[in-house]
Amino acid sequence: MRKRIQNWVAESRHTLPVAALYGVAIWFLSGNLQLEWLLQFVCFALSVWLIIRMNNDNLLIRIYSRMVSVAFIFLMCIDPHLFESVPGSIAQLCFLTSLVLLFQTYLDNTAKGKIFYVFLSLGVGSIAYVQMLYIIPLFWLLMYVTIHSFSWHTLTTSIIGLICPYWLLTGWIIQFENANFSPWIQRYQELGQFQMPFDMSTIGLPQMLFFAFLVILGVIGAIQFMYKSYNDKILVRQLYHSFIFLGIVASLLLVLQPQHYDLLIRILIIVISPLIAHFVALTHTRLSNILFFIIAAAAILLTAYNLWTSLSIF
Repeated sequence: MRKRIQNWVAESRHTLPVAALYGVAIWFLSGNLQLEWLLQFVCFALSVWLIIRMNNDNLLIRIYSRMVSVAFIFLMCIDPHLFESVPGSIAQLCFLTSLVLLFQTYLDNTAKGKIFYVFLSLGVGSIAYVQMLYIIPLFWLLMYVTIHSFSWHTLTTSIIGLICPYWLLTGWIIQFENANFSPWIQRYQELGQFQMPFDMSTIGLPQMLFFAFLVILGVIGAIQFMYKSYNDKILVRQLYHSFIFLGIVASLLLVLQPQHYDLLIRILIIVISPLIAHFVALTHTRLSNILFFIIAAAAILLTAYNLWTSLSIF
């Protein structure tokens, strides 16, 4: 089978180091590579490592390729505003940690230890970004439908893992904040605050363009995977079905409640990265090669547009 430029890029051992340097360069150009942004950068670096780990553990692409982590880096760099959010960075890291651990419980409905840590991580993320509680049922659904690790034992364990961070937080508030729960109660009241659906006025044009770009990538990746999924192992198929499901739900939620863009766009980046990486690494046609160049150019142009329109260095 003829190799095209997209395949050389996807299979090269130099692609990931180049992408890493590109990511650091975007952080520097956006003005966020400073001491006060150290926590966000560490979360970004750990997220990249978790993406690599998820790819290695599950062989998401059946050939040697680092395109999953490369796609994640490039997509994360499109909107430099994402670098600034501490709650969003922590929530992203916690979501990825939960996803990596969840995939390790495939076909094991007795994996109480790992399920505990899956929901412990989600609980920690929800303390940073309270709306993460909305996605808890999605993880239970994945456990039941695609990962097949759901049982009454793992359900009970998941609830214990979820409330564990709040039990520790309660002790902290009592000990160090004089049992002043009012600020926390106000935060969690946000769970009942909903915006008018389809009201995109809360996000700007760059964010809408980025969202549209991710949706297009998700559709391309999902169609290609569904068409060629018979070549992948059953485990890989189930994981990609999980990515597609999470991508659809996150897209719908973002359209219905765009005020949660910071969280939902991160989830979309995480689940769409494997889909578009699968497309780039495992297609060999002339059309796919043209699409690869269009996607790469669009990603770079959107990144440059976001830097130019919103950041002070320009």
